[in-house]
Amino acid sequence: MKRIAVCIPTHEGAVEYVKEAFQAGIHKLYKKYNLDIYYYDSSSSDEMEKIVAFEKESGADNLHYVKMSEYTFLDTKLERMYRGDDLQCKYDYIWPCKASSWAEECTIKRIVECVEKDYDIIVLNPMNKDEGYYPSDGEKEYSDINSFFQDMCGYLTGMVFRIIKRNTVLANVDWDMIYDKYRVWVPNGTFYEIGLIFEQLSRIDKFYSIVLCKDIIIDSSVMKGSNSHWRGEELSVWGECWPDTISKLPDVYEKKTAVIKSKHHLSNINVLKALRRRGKLNIIAFFRLFRIWNDISSISRLRLFLISIEPRMIEAISLLRDELYKKKLLKIYRKQYRKIEEQKKQGKKIAIYGAGDIGGRIAGFLENDGIDIECFAVTKQIVKAKRYGRTVVQIDDLIPDKQDLFIIVSVIPRTQRIIKKTLIEKGFKNYICIR
Repeated sequence: MKRIAVCIPTHEGAVEYVKEAFQAGIHKLYKKYNLDIYYYDSSSSDEMEKIVAFEKESGADNLHYVKMSEYTFLDTKLERMYRGDDLQCKYDYIWPCKASSWAEECTIKRIVECVEKDYDIIVLNPMNKDEGYYPSDGEKEYSDINSFFQDMCGYLTGMVFRIIKRNTVLANVDWDMIYDKYRVWVPNGTFYEIGLIFEQLSRIDKFYSIVLCKDIIIDSSVMKGSNSHWRGEELSVWGECWPDTISKLPDVYEKKTAVIKSKHHLSNINVLKALRRRGKLNIIAFFRLFRIWNDISSISRLRLFLISIEPRMIEAISLLRDELYKKKLLKIYRKQYRKIEEQKKQGKKIAIYGAGDIGGRIAGFLENDGIDIECFAVTKQIVKAKRYGRTVVQIDDLIPDKQDLFIIVSVIPRTQRIIKKTLIEKGFKNYICIR
């Protein structure tokens, strides 16, 4: 019995990726380890069929071609893979892959080793450096489906990273139930595979899985255009289909809201900005997502709003916020101005504690009122010798002159208490806080 069927959905434009893979000898490498490759093709032309047939006639008898209608969606191809109706042998595992991605030999070796242990799911994680819960030996086994769900559910949305056992996870599937519960008829925008996998896992008596990190290398095509088929549809896919799928999973799975956010593209500020540039994220999309946004993203609604509107509008709002902030700070400063003026008349030198934005603005107000400042004071080591054209010194350097100084504490309110304590400990008595 052959152990693994590599199943690759293809369509218009995938021919060049397949040619690149053949030129790299990927089909020969897979044959070496007894892996068969199936192409589920919905191209309108027969070019894909011809190049697969040519390689097969040249000795690559591990290649198989399945012709599908050019109007076939990805979900339908995946269903055909999982049902196994087109498979030429009795395989133990199904490995869905993309035409633009393939594994190196070290990865194939690790997979073949794990297949012999009959795991229900083998998960490939080539990005293990970014994941904190994997041990140094480069793999982690799971026997609890809840832990597996919470750690890996979001990661399993990547097609090439999951290898699924047929006689456990794909056995006795109630396809009508899966369709009714999880399938949303949006092209390329459904996670019914996630529903299928976790529905089936909840019915397995003894679950056994492994996540592989060490020696896992997945190469991608060097050609442009090998992007996710979700590109441009992230709002509907991750904002609607993804949380809908997770919420429908069996009750045995816990912490669903955390899982929705854990591997969420919409918590990536760069993804949102790219969507705005492509016209996908606008004010209409903002209001459509407003109610559910806090459940699907760690980015605030205000930030989403600012991203969703035109860049010129963002600039205008930023300028308005800055002007309002300046007026508010000036009002606070005016309340303290009489004390500052009295200290200046007494011959005190003026120092501003805090060389940030607040300190700089206060320095500007003082300058407009004809009051010079001696310097800016800071607590920690000085990075810049000057700030806003004035000297920056550590507060300890001012201790010898503390009797001649009047210090204006110009930092955010929650930091003022710490600075007041510092000033008292160092013997400074003449100071006020701008608040």
